Amino acid sequence: MRNYFIPSSYLMLQVFKSIAWVIACAIFVVVVSKAWADDSHRLASIPAVSDESSVNLNTVHALLNGPKLGEGRYDYYFWEVYDAALYAPSNRLDWGATFLLKLDYHRSLKGVAIAKRSVKEIRRQPFSEEAHREIKLAAWYAQMRDIFPDVERGDSIIGLYLPGKGAQFWQGQRKLGEVMDADFGRRFFEIWLGPMRSAPELRASLLGGLE
Repeated sequence: MRNYFIPSSYLMLQVFKSIAWVIACAIFVVVVSKAWADDSHRLASIPAVSDESSVNLNTVHALLNGPKLGEGRYDYYFWEVYDAALYAPSNRLDWGATFLLKLDYHRSLKGVAIAKRSVKEIRRQPFSEEAHREIKLAAWYAQMRDIFPDVERGDSIIGLYLPGKGAQFWQGQRKLGEVMDADFGRRFFEIWLGPMRSAPELRASLLGGLE
């Protein structure tokens, strides 16, 4: 009768192999789980295609393809400065609804000059709190100075009025910036559409003769 003897060193080697295999499997599970978790987090962090900017760009396109309430030209002494066009979905000015004002420039202007002129026109409007007027105007000027680009003849700037929120500014497909202040939004567009407008003929043309 044979006596089969398995050396203890061989048994120990098999035990070590088994332990190593278990450890390798555990490491694999941890690595794969972490990779799946990272992928899930990365996918969750990708912004939706229909974000706010995309929605507002679609709004710009829709308004430009919609009814034009009125249009006119702004002249400064003997110089043609820009053509203005007002687009409103209900074919009337409604401060409770989104509308669009498009300026097509006939002259080269610095963005900072556009911002300064805007502040000058807004300053004409009455403020309920005169003490805070200059503080607001300084803050708005700083934002407009950063938003408005230098323009050349043939360039356009689009202003999108967002009721209760403020205003956005676009140039073609590019969003120039926004001022999310409802008071600014109303006052900025009242430069052209408000009763204090310094060029009443242009206001009448933009409103299409409607008040």
